[in-house]
Amino acid sequence: YEYIGINFGTPKITVYIPQGEYGALFVKSSTGNVEIPKEFKFENIDISESTGNVTNYASASENIIIKTSTGNICVENVSANTLDLSVSTGGVAVSNVTCEGGVTVGVSTGKTHLTDIACKSVISNGSTGDITLDNVIAAEKLSIKRSTGDVKFDGCDAAEISVKTDTGDVTGFLLSNKVFIVQTDTGNVDVPQTATGGKCEITTSTGDINISIKQ
Repeated sequence: YEYIGINFGTPKITVYIPQGEYGALFVKSSTGNVEIPKEFKFENIDISESTGNVTNYASASENIIIKTSTGNICVENVSANTLDLSVSTGGVAVSNVTCEGGVTVGVSTGKTHLTDIACKSVISNGSTGDITLDNVIAAEKLSIKRSTGDVKFDGCDAAEISVKTDTGDVTGFLLSNKVFIVQTDTGNVDVPQTATGGKCEITTSTGDINISIKQ
């Protein structure tokens, strides 16, 4: 019986590798947090997590893919060709990101906050949860879909903008004129009556639509 013991601690694994640039990083975890430091750069980053938070500060020359079932995703100060984030239950926070291609964010239940992003396109689909976009610039398309949740723009722009939500307000301001096509079944509408610029289509079943252009 001398080898029997009780341990209430949480196991932790730390992998040490020299700073620098590497090929591919693949991480698969059932339970626990994952953090990738900023001192590294990879060709591809692929992280799959069942329960736990994922924080990534490392850039990739190609693609960054992060998926978690339950937990938060945080990506900061990185560059990549594409960024693909997916979470079932949890929040997503992305800041200071540059992508040659697109940024895709999928959230079943949880809030999304996108800040200081420059890319080709931004696509975010979700069921329940607010999404806030602050200084998000897409060269081509910006598309937001939510079943329940508010959508807020703060100094954003794209050649074409599409927002669809069943229940929630769509508010904020854009950086350039748009041709607005808006519809709400139950709610107030206040958008500029501009006739030039890219298309901005906003549809909500229950909620207000209040968009302005920054002067």
